[in-house]
Amino acid sequence: MRKPTILGMMGLLWAGTAALGQATLPTFYSGAWGGTNVLPTGWTKVGLGTDYSSNYDGVDGTAAKFDSSGDSIQIYFNSAPATVSYWAKGNSLSGAYVYKVQESVNGSTWTDVATFDSTNLLNNSVAVQYTNNLQSASRYVKFLYVTKVAGNVGLDGVRVAGPGVPSVTFNPSGSQSIAASNTLTLAVSIAPSGAGMQSWSLLPAYAGSASLSGGTFSFTPANSDSNKTFTLSVIATNSVGTSTGTVSISVTGYVPPVPVISFSPAAPYSIMATYTQRLGIGVSPAGSGIASWTFLPSNYSGSATLAGTNFTYVSAQADGPGDYTLTVIATNSFGPSTGTASIAVTEYVAPPPPGAYTVSFEDGTKTSYASADVTLSNKVWNLTGILIGTDALDLKIGTKAARLKYDPTDGEETMTIQTNVLANGISTISLWYGPYGTHGAEAPTLAIEISESLSSGWVEVGEVYAGGVSNLTYYSADVYVSTPIYVRIRGKSGVTGKSANFDNITISPYSAPSYSAYDAFLLKYNVTPGDPGTAAGDDLDGDGVTNTNEFNADTNPYDEAIHP
Repeated sequence: MRKPTILGMMGLLWAGTAALGQATLPTFYSGAWGGTNVLPTGWTKVGLGTDYSSNYDGVDGTAAKFDSSGDSIQIYFNSAPATVSYWAKGNSLSGAYVYKVQESVNGSTWTDVATFDSTNLLNNSVAVQYTNNLQSASRYVKFLYVTKVAGNVGLDGVRVAGPGVPSVTFNPSGSQSIAASNTLTLAVSIAPSGAGMQSWSLLPAYAGSASLSGGTFSFTPANSDSNKTFTLSVIATNSVGTSTGTVSISVTGYVPPVPVISFSPAAPYSIMATYTQRLGIGVSPAGSGIASWTFLPSNYSGSATLAGTNFTYVSAQADGPGDYTLTVIATNSFGPSTGTASIAVTEYVAPPPPGAYTVSFEDGTKTSYASADVTLSNKVWNLTGILIGTDALDLKIGTKAARLKYDPTDGEETMTIQTNVLANGISTISLWYGPYGTHGAEAPTLAIEISESLSSGWVEVGEVYAGGVSNLTYYSADVYVSTPIYVRIRGKSGVTGKSANFDNITISPYSAPSYSAYDAFLLKYNVTPGDPGTAAGDDLDGDGVTNTNEFNADTNPYDEAIHP
């Protein structure tokens, strides 16, 4: 039967279940806990049910049972603590329960160290060991079942530890290297609270300058310190003892600070012919400047200018496809250095006809590959296995492009328009494509498909192999369907986990195709222009008469029995 007036008899209970005095740190106890068991010196309890038979920490044999609101275990100790560790487990805990670990300087004003409740659950299946930091001024720790709704709390293996010998850490950590005449700076930290630095040294003797003040070590080696290795030693101390932290510092030969050249935005750079590429050029350190520059090959038809640190290249139609290199030479009193930036110019593509629908991705955002609908150029598309990429590795015309990640194990990767794209049909579908990042030849093949229905009947009208190119490349597929249809881009094949970019999808409105007289002749006899054997000098049907002669005579080029 539970105690009926826990709060009213608090003082009696503390007196009846405590071993008077203060515990000496470290102090540890692992049961038995409940009933008439007397806890160690400085340990007191209120309430508690019959111990759980489970042994949470593997020491002794039982765990304390907190089975009522107000049940507690308190530890009173005589020196500065560092941590409290314990094993705890929920036993059918549910509802808005509250279980706390607290600390106090005087035993009357308490501060929460850890709180377990509906937002920070105790595990109901297995006991878990926890460790919490304590304030050095605290002299009390309490485990308190504040609010019980349903279920109990088990506790075992409680240890309050005082500070150990101090530890010394360096940031950055690990062995260091610095060139002569340059400065190495390290942050030096000593823990726990109350510990401090006793002394420090840097050996062997050095010709440069070194200091350690306010937790910051600074070392500027002289030229004569080159090709030597030094050891920084920091000795820390506290009431427990001393410890030494060391770091090795290698000094390399003096390196003159020649200029460093950077370009903004970051590479890669790719534009379509007639477009403009602008680059900002950064040169450091102070005192450095641009001495000269070139843009090669020099037979470009556009214009290239450098005004201050701003480079502008306006490409001409004749410049694509082609690759050009900007070379910048900067200099300072220590010497020159060279930086380069490569700009790929793709072939010129005429603007789309009036009424065309273009997806540039600039107005959309999608950062994951999970299936989701995205509005692009005022139409809704479903993107599955595709995100809208914006990083430096994405090949793109503006600031965004689609990135398809091929994975045959999780369904198809598709970009599908959710409404008929153009009311009067489609003439062509074009796009720009290329491999993502360094995926190169492993980038997937993409299919361009159309259908009269979203659910079935997809027909491929073209495909592109992103792994077969290195820059954004233009492709246009003939469609010439005069009725409203749906369009999608699909990952057709590739290497699992590899990706392709595509951008500026342009769908042109239907107009009757214009054929040459020779192509019209082939179509008349149900022969597709461009198929193998359809060139003018070929003999498609093998009757000994060239296609040109069949064309002149208007005889069937696909029937060997009919010829001039």
